[in-house]
Amino acid sequence: GDTVSPLSLPDEFMAPPVSCGTPQVSGDTLWCAFDGEGFAKLNENGRWSATRAAGLPVIEGLSLREIVVVDDRAWWMATDGGVIRLMGGSLLALNAAFTDNGLPSDDVRTVLLHEGTLYAGTAAGVGILDIESGTWTQLGRDALPNLSVRALAIDPEGALWVGTDAGVSKRTLPDGPSADYSIQTGLWDNRINDLAFDGTGTLHVATAGGVSVINEEGMVTRLTRYNGLPGGHAYEFKVVDGVVWVRSDHGLARIR
Repeated sequence: GDTVSPLSLPDEFMAPPVSCGTPQVSGDTLWCAFDGEGFAKLNENGRWSATRAAGLPVIEGLSLREIVVVDDRAWWMATDGGVIRLMGGSLLALNAAFTDNGLPSDDVRTVLLHEGTLYAGTAAGVGILDIESGTWTQLGRDALPNLSVRALAIDPEGALWVGTDAGVSKRTLPDGPSADYSIQTGLWDNRINDLAFDGTGTLHVATAGGVSVINEEGMVTRLTRYNGLPGGHAYEFKVVDGVVWVRSDHGLARIR
């Protein structure tokens, strides 16, 4: 059967990582972000290579929130000082000033990479970067019911789903079908903590009231302790081989 191998954390950092990832494009290197402390790469020999934030102007003093790994030498990171990019051993801060306000806010809560496009969910909407051309577009007040964005997901058809403090919005860019979901349409709560699609194209929505599920037809159902969730507050998801796992205030659960 399967075995579990314990993995020690870098000696340079005191707290556990807030986010880890492996490459979406090529390679298998594990990178982790340690909030306020720095980041680290797990090498093939099982040893960590750690980079401290202290003394590194690009990230010193920032809250490091989420990391999306491109390959063994490149990643994007959401911070409270904009989006940080590692490429070829160099760090670059893409904040509102550097991008000429292409990034709506430096308060970046989540990042999503999909087919050459970076999506940054911020406190003032979604910044969308075409990586090849370096151009930015935005989803702002005219496109979203609320500008406080906390979660992003792409469905199997390529539509963007945005979790805000006023529910979930589906936007098919540039001008395709859209939809909005809130308490009035079946969500447990309007503040969205996380979004994740399973292997069937069903969207799972993590809220303070539990998990809401939106199927491909747009129908909403609710999951709570009565369906087997260990807690009432759902924080985040992890999808493994198309199966969704949820972290709640009283443990983990697999949604089937």
